[in-house]
Amino acid sequence: MGEVASKQFWFVAMTRSCQEKKSVEALAGLGIECYLPLQKVRRKWSDRVKILEQPVMPRIVFVRCSPDRRRALASQVYGVTGFMMDRSLPATSPLVVPEKQLEQFRKFIDGMNGMAEVSITTSPIRKGSKVRILNGPLQGFICECVELSGKRHVVVRLGMLGTAVAQVDIKDIEPAD
Repeated sequence: MGEVASKQFWFVAMTRSCQEKKSVEALAGLGIECYLPLQKVRRKWSDRVKILEQPVMPRIVFVRCSPDRRRALASQVYGVTGFMMDRSLPATSPLVVPEKQLEQFRKFIDGMNGMAEVSITTSPIRKGSKVRILNGPLQGFICECVELSGKRHVVVRLGMLGTAVAQVDIKDIEPAD
């Protein structure tokens, strides 16, 4: 098989609805490294308020494995239905998330620490000015500034995966030229 076959990459696994956590447990049981971005969200019912831990991106789990191992996982792991394909390539190839991009995404999610709910959208975002965040959990990030619903938000592009949106106070950003 050689060195290329044993090299591991981050792939984007798709799961059945509400089966992300069970899929992660099954993957971990096979000794496969995976990442399920979770966030704490506040949900209100008529009789109570509860803090829940929910996936940031429903039906998505990041899986680190070799290309050969990836092919077998959809049929071996409970809840995994397949892998996201890279539509930017002419041939059907699985989407590979660069290590650095996944690390930045992890830092972003971990940095939020329940301070604000993160939402992911795949819709295109209007071009805005690049800004550097000066304070808070996202300090040091260079992002696009977009106005949504009349509020200032900082937008972090995740490439082919979508876009993470988090509200940041306007006093905590500066132009990044």
